[in-house]
Amino acid sequence: MGIGAINDPDPHRSASSKIHSPASWLLFLAVLLASISVAQLLIRGGSLVGFQHELRYGEAIVLDQARRSAIDPGLYPEIGKEPWLLDQYAPFYPWIARLAGEFSSTPYGGGRVISLLSTLVSALMLTLIVRRFSGLAAGLLCGATMLTMLEFLRFGFLMRVDPLALALAMVGVWCTQGKSTRIRVLGAVAFFFAVYTRQTTVALLLASYAHLFLKEGRTALKWPVALL
Repeated sequence: MGIGAINDPDPHRSASSKIHSPASWLLFLAVLLASISVAQLLIRGGSLVGFQHELRYGEAIVLDQARRSAIDPGLYPEIGKEPWLLDQYAPFYPWIARLAGEFSSTPYGGGRVISLLSTLVSALMLTLIVRRFSGLAAGLLCGATMLTMLEFLRFGFLMRVDPLALALAMVGVWCTQGKSTRIRVLGAVAFFFAVYTRQTTVALLLASYAHLFLKEGRTALKWPVALL
């Protein structure tokens, strides 16, 4: 008779209690909800990615920017001369969308695929961030909740700069929480391209480094200073 049998007179009952514990059921529910939310976004977004025309206002503007990023004078013509154009964002997303568009049979397909994948990456990063503090079940529930929000169901797959900018910023947040120098360098790079894609993501950058400062003190300041 083994030691385990002496300590636990009924090992089968012990294993069964673990399976039916509240934590196990919570994890099962979290996995189920996460799977449903991902499937829902993929079904909705996948059915509209190949649509030939603009789905909502703003897509045609980004498509025009993507096309102009590859030809002279580019997105930023000389001030004071025609054409009189003003683009509010940096060319990172339009440039990537143009490259992806070469593999798509529709004008908007490449940019929408990038946005759809970026939305999934954002949900994954949120899951991993919450998991560090509250466990896997809580992380999956947060990621699933994010994907069921109306903003992501309606705009998470559109050809716009927002999904990619958010994904890059979320990668930056997750990497900044790591201990490795290489991971934090990757986070700084992700933050750079996030802000370069959409300036408002600087809020996540500041919040992330402020949290790091509260944990590590002045030594944490080298990261935002180096990024600047």
